Amino acid sequence: MWDLGSPLAAPVQQLRGERGHYRRAIDLDNAGDQSAEREYRLAIQTNCGRVPEIWEKFSFFLARTLRFAEAADAMEKCIRETAGGSLTWDKETLRKFRKAAELQQSVGSTGSPKLEDLTQLAYLVSGYGRNKTADALPYAQMATHLYPNSSTAYLLLGQMLRGSGDREQQLQAFEKAIDLDPTNDEAYAEIGFYYLYGAEAIRAFRKSLEISGGSNVQAWLGLGRALLHANQLEEGIDTLRTFLKLASADDHSRTNVRTQMRSYARLLEQQKKSKQSVP
Repeated sequence: MWDLGSPLAAPVQQLRGERGHYRRAIDLDNAGDQSAEREYRLAIQTNCGRVPEIWEKFSFFLARTLRFAEAADAMEKCIRETAGGSLTWDKETLRKFRKAAELQQSVGSTGSPKLEDLTQLAYLVSGYGRNKTADALPYAQMATHLYPNSSTAYLLLGQMLRGSGDREQQLQAFEKAIDLDPTNDEAYAEIGFYYLYGAEAIRAFRKSLEISGGSNVQAWLGLGRALLHANQLEEGIDTLRTFLKLASADDHSRTNVRTQMRSYARLLEQQKKSKQSVP
């Protein structure tokens, strides 16, 4: 923890002023400039650290620099300063920051970290780190080095290679995951998303659903979109309906899927009318 000094009263308007430390911190943070940290700290000192919004923004800045223990402390302060209690979302974020900090310490303190720890840490880092999967890639590489016979390790490697630009190596990682475990439905789904559209994608998504017994929700989404792209509209729409039934309520893709379904449903109706009008 850091010492913020004694509290001093200051209006929120000063915080958000054109030249205020908080506004500069936001601008610098959005530009990926590490000097944003100084402005955040000055904003906290100037405003006694009693504005929850500052702590929240600062916590995510710290998480983006992979300083999860400090990020958790800042989020905890945000929760304490929130009038009338904190949002469930903030509490869940705090839990994830604490877990990431714990995993960082665990992975860094042993020469042979558990595969589960490496996997969880890689997902958390890719979710919050400024460079996303690039920040998490070393953990995936460590996983395949320590667990060369693990399908899970190679699945993780392929996922963390997503932003590297090395598509060939990414595909090889997913294929290796399947070689090690032919029942890895997630690896088949990832191959589907690798191709995205076309026969290869449709085949991979179908295989994922076959292996998982239809429980791989993202495979339903990928298959539906691939079928629509292939002009198999009726099956594609039905497939996306299945996705909507299975997807969690907080899945952000649900709204886009509904919009896409309405658009293709109109197109399907037009195609049917066109066929009926042909003598």
